[in-house]
Amino acid sequence: MARTRLRDRLRYWFDATMDRGTPALIGWLGLASVALIVAVTALVTLFARKDAGENGGWPGVAWMSLLRTLDPGTWAGTRAGRCSWRSCSW
Repeated sequence: MARTRLRDRLRYWFDATMDRGTPALIGWLGLASVALIVAVTALVTLFARKDAGENGGWPGVAWMSLLRTLDPGTWAGTRAGRCSWRSCSW
C-alpha cells in the first residue's frame, strides 16, 4: 500500500474543516486577516522605522493595519495629502 503524503493529509484536513460550514469558513478568513495584518505590520516596522515610530511603534502600526483591514478610510482617520507608509494599504 502506498504511503500517504503530508500534502494529501493537509489537504484532507483542510477540506474536513471546510465541511463544517460557515463558522469554519469565517474562522479561516479571520486567520488569513490576522496573518495579513502581522505581515504588513512587520514590513512597515522594518522598512519605515520613522513612520512606525511616529504611529506608536509595532502596536500602533498593527492597530492601524487592523482598522484599514476592517474599514479602509473612515475609522483609520485618513487625511488628504498624507502619503507615507499608508500608501501601501490601498
